[in-house]
Amino acid sequence: MSQSHNQVGFTLIELLIVLSFLQLILMFSSFHYAKSQDLYQFQLWYVQFEHDLLYVQKKTMITTLDMTIQLNPNRYNYEIRYSPIYSPEEIRTYNKDWQLELLTTSYHLRFSRNGNFKSPGQMRLTTTYYSHQIYFPFGKGRAYVITKER
Repeated sequence: MSQSHNQVGFTLIELLIVLSFLQLILMFSSFHYAKSQDLYQFQLWYVQFEHDLLYVQKKTMITTLDMTIQLNPNRYNYEIRYSPIYSPEEIRTYNKDWQLELLTTSYHLRFSRNGNFKSPGQMRLTTTYYSHQIYFPFGKGRAYVITKER
């Protein structure tokens, strides 16, 4: 009597090839996820920063108070203040992995009574995967950002 062996299934080599392709796909997708997460965290921070700039600008224009945003790169935060001698009204922090460089602007962002920046300039916020140039222009525009991949 003859026996026939019908083997149905995959060989070990075929399984290893498929698993290696799956590993490559997962590796590339996780890298892309990390980059998009980094950009999303910056965008959340920047929206809050823009709202704070608008708040300080409007408060300076409608009251006699001279409000300021004090940047503290060494402490990874910025403070909304009425004056350097008063305690801050609000303290906003950012990620400790980010690096803030004040290129041509000062530590204090202030507005004049007509809503213009008193000291226009630029700063750079470097995250894990991106470099964000934030510009404070002359005139009534509050700020704009240019993002480049590192």
